[in-house]
Amino acid sequence: MRATEILRFRGCFYQLAKKEQTSTFDRYFPKTKERRKAWEGQDKDQYFKDRFAHVHARQKQQGHNNSKGKSSRTYDDKSEKKRVNRSPPRLERSPLQDYLYGTGPVLAALEAGRRSGYGTLYVGRDEGQMNRRIMQLANERELNVKYEMEKRDLNRLTNNGVHNGYVLETRPLVLPDLLELSGGNKPESTYSMVQRAYNVPTRVDGDLRNAGRNAFGVYIDQVTDTHNIGAIIRSAYFLGADFLVMSEKNCAKLNAVVAKASAGALDLLPLYNAPKPLDFFKRTAQNNWNVVASLPDINKLPADKRTPVSGLPQLLEDRPTLMVFGSEGEGLRRSLIDICTHGTSLNPPTSSKVQVDSLNVSVAAALLISHFHPSSAFD
Repeated sequence: MRATEILRFRGCFYQLAKKEQTSTFDRYFPKTKERRKAWEGQDKDQYFKDRFAHVHARQKQQGHNNSKGKSSRTYDDKSEKKRVNRSPPRLERSPLQDYLYGTGPVLAALEAGRRSGYGTLYVGRDEGQMNRRIMQLANERELNVKYEMEKRDLNRLTNNGVHNGYVLETRPLVLPDLLELSGGNKPESTYSMVQRAYNVPTRVDGDLRNAGRNAFGVYIDQVTDTHNIGAIIRSAYFLGADFLVMSEKNCAKLNAVVAKASAGALDLLPLYNAPKPLDFFKRTAQNNWNVVASLPDINKLPADKRTPVSGLPQLLEDRPTLMVFGSEGEGLRRSLIDICTHGTSLNPPTSSKVQVDSLNVSVAAALLISHFHPSSAFD
């Protein structure tokens, strides 16, 4: 074989190998069709005249093409298409706001006026007869009211809560810091307390709901369930407590769930925050207040601190009293129990061994608070 034939053969081999390599490399990439404009190959203006000249202006505005026998939308530009196709905006919750829901909580929040700001009032579509008092207060406070709201939007704002067709956007409830309690002896109509405002202790007077007896308050420590806190606030307000104090760091936050569980008492009962519970207990006890701990067993207390349930009315008759309730599981902290002046507990009325030997903290709170009243008070 001559040299020229060998070179020619080698060149053909290289070309074949290169072609095979190129086709193998290209086959791993998707092949896309070349995009073409609908009017390519003809005049653009004539194309649109032929397609849309027979459509009436009213049909174009409504977005229907009756000549085709189908419902189809037509648009003159892309901006109009985006405007028409966009779905109505969804209502989104703001993390800086509370969304109170239900007739009772909304009405109580508007009646009390303790919150620093009120936003929008949302009224449901299925609300046949609107609450006149709610609408009157909303008008007085010049709220922005949105009517005919869809149920799914209200469910989104309330996390599927039972809203009864009313949702109120408000600022969260801010509790004043309480350092100690004093006063509160009958026949005075007020009790005294030291609040912390801008790190400056300030003495303030609070009004008693019943001036014919000594001041009576409730303290909650380490209760983390929002429904329990709401139920305790509701019972305390219903049974005549003058105020309620909560530990700052260990209790559940006062949100819309608490407001719903309290049936609106969250905004009606005076509430305070104790930033330092130990100091608060010491100072209150030194100011001649009874500080009564709710315990599962009072036999672990010294004999002079044990108080049966039947002796609670006498404690309130002698001095102003603060009733203390602990967490759902562990109960009241030992450090607070040692500072309390008295302790009491609820025992089952039967001496036989029972399988359920304790009560929910909200139920126990309601029973113990009711025992501070004479039995004739409920006639």
